[in-house]
Amino acid sequence: GNARDIEKGKQVHDEVVSRGLLKTDIVLSNALVDMYVKCGSLAKALEVLNDSPEYGCSAWNLVLSAFVDQGNGECALHIYERMHKYGVSFSPSAFVSALQACGDTSCLEICRQLHFGIVSTGYEVNLMIANTLIHAYGSCASTADSQGIFDLLPQPDVFVYSACIAGYALEGDCHSSCCIFESMQLIDISPNRVTFLSLICATNHSGIIDMGIMFFKSMMKIYFLTPDVKHYAAMIELLGRAGDFAKVKKLLEGMPMRGDVAIWSTLLGACLTHGNLALGKQAFEHATCSDPMDVAAYVLMSNLYADAN
Repeated sequence: GNARDIEKGKQVHDEVVSRGLLKTDIVLSNALVDMYVKCGSLAKALEVLNDSPEYGCSAWNLVLSAFVDQGNGECALHIYERMHKYGVSFSPSAFVSALQACGDTSCLEICRQLHFGIVSTGYEVNLMIANTLIHAYGSCASTADSQGIFDLLPQPDVFVYSACIAGYALEGDCHSSCCIFESMQLIDISPNRVTFLSLICATNHSGIIDMGIMFFKSMMKIYFLTPDVKHYAAMIELLGRAGDFAKVKKLLEGMPMRGDVAIWSTLLGACLTHGNLALGKQAFEHATCSDPMDVAAYVLMSNLYADAN
C-alpha cells in the first residue's frame, strides 16, 4: 500500500540525510523526489527540494507537474516562483506545466513572464508549448495575446487552432471562433472533438442556438466524430438556456452513454431558470443517483420547489 511505501521511503530518506548525501548527490536527491511524487506525498517531495534547492531541474519539474496534475495550480505557481528565484532551468514540459497552472488560476502576470522565458529560450515554435500558451492566455481572458502567438506560427496544427477557438469561446466571441474555424477549413485541417466542443461553447455563450445545433450535427455527419458526454452537456446547456425542453428530451433519448452529474446538474439549472418542475425532478433523481453527495443538486432542487410554491 501507499502508506507502507512512503514509510519505507522515509527510512531511506533519513539514512541519506544522516550520511550527509542529500546535499552532495543530485541523482539520489532526484530519486527521492521521484519516489515521493509517485507515492503521492508532495509535501515530502518538497521537503527534499527545500534541503537541496541548488540541484538540477528534473526534480523541480517533476514536483511542478505533479501539483498541476493534482489540480493545485496555486502551489504549482509557488514552485515556479521558487524555480525562477533559484535560476533553475526550465524543460519544455516544465513550461507546459507552469502555463497550465496559469490557465487554471487565471494568472496573467506569470503567464506573460513565462512567455518571455519561452521566447528567450527559443521554444515559441514548439507547437505543444504554443498550444498551451494560447490556452493559458485564453483562460486569462487575453485573446489578443493568444492571437499574437497564433499569427506568428508558420504551421499551426489542429490543437493550436482549437486552443485559439476555445479562447474566443470563453470570452463569448462566437464570431472570432467561427472565423478561426473557417480559416482552418480553408487549409484542410480537420477539426477534432475539442474543436467542436469549443465551437458549441462559443455558440452557448452567445446564445446562438441554431449554429450550436449545426456544429453538433456536422461533427457527426460531416467529420464522423462521436460526441462524448461533454458535447452532450454543452448542448443541453445551450438548449436548456433557451428553454427548448422538447429538443433537450430528444437529445437525452438519443444519448449513447449514461449521463454524468454535470449533465443532470446543467439540466436542473435550466429547469430552475424556466420553472420546469416535472423535468427538474427527473434531473434531480439522476443527479443524486450519479453522485449522492452533490450539494449543488439539492440546492437547485430546493430553489425549484421554492419557486414553484
